[in-house]
Amino acid sequence: MLDTLIESLGLGALWPWRAALAAGAAALAWGVALRAPGGRAAGAAAGVGLAVGWLMALPLLIAASPRQLIERLLPLVLAALALGAAATMLRAAWPRLVQTLLPVLGAVAALGCGWWMAGTPLTEADLRRAAPVGLGVALAAGLALWRLRDGWWAAAAAAALAAGLWAGRAAAGPGMLLAGAALLAAVGALVAGAGFGLASRAALALGLAALAALPVIARGAVADWAAAVAPALALAFGPALGARLPGRRAGPAIGWAAAAAPAVLAAAVAASRLS
Repeated sequence: MLDTLIESLGLGALWPWRAALAAGAAALAWGVALRAPGGRAAGAAAGVGLAVGWLMALPLLIAASPRQLIERLLPLVLAALALGAAATMLRAAWPRLVQTLLPVLGAVAALGCGWWMAGTPLTEADLRRAAPVGLGVALAAGLALWRLRDGWWAAAAAAALAAGLWAGRAAAGPGMLLAGAALLAAVGALVAGAGFGLASRAALALGLAALAALPVIARGAVADWAAAVAPALALAFGPALGARLPGRRAGPAIGWAAAAAPAVLAAAVAASRLS
């Protein structure tokens, strides 16, 4: 019935993107509702929005090792959101201890992300076979955990990934929708002025790293590799490029776009050769 109403309003083109729109709306609502002086809960707005959007787009399957690659994303994001929220509460009680342990916790989270996306190998033979995938995803997750300092950085990384997936004509699947949900979740939190706490940082960083790895693991074409590199380039070099440009927001935005552009262009060229 809802889709019929949307069609009657002439907004039918938005219906396939409802999960991304829900992510932005959930982040905005969470941030506005819980924003208060000294309030820490509002900092989870982007992570909550991401979880809501991906819940709408993906089936929730809790299993030791999901059979389909896409099924691994949602449990990962929910776990990262929960762990980030727990770290936020613990930091309020023991700020110095948790702040000291954050790098160690981040490294464990990144390695766990890689292990999960590699198929949760347990035996020595499986660990060796899955090591390239696991280490690659872990490095991407570690970079994201380190560089996602606020909602603007998260939005830039999500936009770079979405552009790379679109240019590279990623294999069939909801990759563009999921990247769009991450982008709108970050934007919704920014509009709400909710901040970017540990819960959002963990959920967005691990979620984007895992999503970028999916086409590489599934198909592994040059276009997929280029698309996966786009957010990493934006995070690694975007701020340095943007600092050289004028404008409080325009300069960084152009810097992020310029940093990701080579990977997006490479994805487009490689995809054109596939067709």
